[in-house]
Amino acid sequence: MTRSRSVFSSALASLSLSLLAPVLAAAPTEQEQAIAKGLFDKGVKQMEQGKCDEIPIKDPAVCREARENFKRAYELTGALGALRNLAYVEKGLGLVASASRHFRDVAREAPKDPRPERQAWAEFAKKEVAELEPRIPHLTVKIVEKLPGLKVTLDGEILKDAAWNTAIDVDPGKHAVHAEAPGHLNFEGSVTIAEKQDKAISVVLEVDASPTVEKKAPSKIGPIVVTTAGVVGIGVGLTFGYLAIKKKGDDCPNGVCAAQSSIDDGRTLANVSTIVTGVGAALLVGGVVWWVLTPSGSPTKDKAAWVLPYASRDGAGVAGFVRF
Repeated sequence: MTRSRSVFSSALASLSLSLLAPVLAAAPTEQEQAIAKGLFDKGVKQMEQGKCDEIPIKDPAVCREARENFKRAYELTGALGALRNLAYVEKGLGLVASASRHFRDVAREAPKDPRPERQAWAEFAKKEVAELEPRIPHLTVKIVEKLPGLKVTLDGEILKDAAWNTAIDVDPGKHAVHAEAPGHLNFEGSVTIAEKQDKAISVVLEVDASPTVEKKAPSKIGPIVVTTAGVVGIGVGLTFGYLAIKKKGDDCPNGVCAAQSSIDDGRTLANVSTIVTGVGAALLVGGVVWWVLTPSGSPTKDKAAWVLPYASRDGAGVAGFVRF
């Protein structure tokens, strides 16, 4: 059923930049005014195209775009004309709670305008509010248990605890409720509500009983293997060193070698001993340090490790020390 256009909408096409005069304390910049004017003008064209002030409206998609443009224009400048058109578009879309809220804003702000024609908007806005209020549905978000750290959102917006367990004006349609609290599973719920309906949704968060996954301590197999390889390497290197000394003693009595080959063989064994012992020592040091620095999964005191070479008349080697 179509009704005649309101006295306001008949002059939409002729509205100029004066409709964007700010009513906020902080004056918008020239850039903000220019952007708002563009949004407002676009919204006016869309409002006419979609016949957003008629019931039923012609094109809901176009009217939703007009709504966004008027909303952005109002946010930029606080323009009373943008706010008024926003309310009419929302009324056409059936968003009765939003429309009523914005008509109340018009009724509150219009008397502050110095122009008498704007001040008259307050009375028309009040009449719109009176018509819309009986149609507004209400949703109560019931919090069964007020848990520590509980956070609740309604349609993605934070719902302050003062609004819990209270009938809230909402637009007709589907509404989503999300709640979360430490140590509990998240709550996800939704409810669809029509005009004039009063509904409630109960928020219940269950305790998170899932087993706690304990972090396993890193394996120490790697450090043990490397340390063992280092010990073996040092042992092999010292063995070659012993063979080099023994060969010198056997082939070169009193330090005099009978053949050059004996000298070469002794030097080869000595070089192999030096290389293998050095590699073994490096592996031992790396393995011990790796083992000491690997977390054990339980608190320990400060750890430290040393690897020191030693030599005596009876032989030579490497000794490792660990402090716990």
